[in-house]
Amino acid sequence: MRSFVLITALLVSTHALAQERFTLDLEAGGAWQERNDFAVPGAGAGTLVRLDDQGPVFSSRATLTWRMNDRWSLRFLAAPFSTDSEFVADAPVSFEGETFEAGQPLRVDYRFDSYRATAMYRFGNPDRLSYRVGGTLKVRDAAIGLTNPSRSAEKTNTGLVPLLYAGVRLQGRRVSIDADVDAAAA
Repeated sequence: MRSFVLITALLVSTHALAQERFTLDLEAGGAWQERNDFAVPGAGAGTLVRLDDQGPVFSSRATLTWRMNDRWSLRFLAAPFSTDSEFVADAPVSFEGETFEAGQPLRVDYRFDSYRATAMYRFGNPDRLSYRVGGTLKVRDAAIGLTNPSRSAEKTNTGLVPLLYAGVRLQGRRVSIDADVDAAAA
């Protein structure tokens, strides 16, 4: 399963100062799915389906950060994401043990929800340039399903993904720049 998603977001934040103990960030905006290719099961047993140019769809996420002390913080993030679309296949589609006839509209429901818990350690000068390092546990809850008037099938996948976390903050008098990343070595 391969998917490319472009998300533009509007950030609404409850915090004005970095010294606050709890912060809640809410983001919402449009998301466009440029391409989604899938075959279930893979390795030639399922039919390769290619979906192009979908969107915009509503997308949102919420982040709660607990600053436990001057150095340590915990961050919790919830980012649900789903799309649904329809297409008409030129040939029969084999998907998760079901065969969908050609020429009939097929509904595709795609979901890739992400939930993360991060522990981070902060160092450097908090008034100018500071850094953060830590670890994240991500729970990804994914599903893709096909439906037509006579049948439906769904493939689900839920798993725990350990990630490394890094962040940097450049604090100015009026403006600050804050960047962070969760990454795996894969």
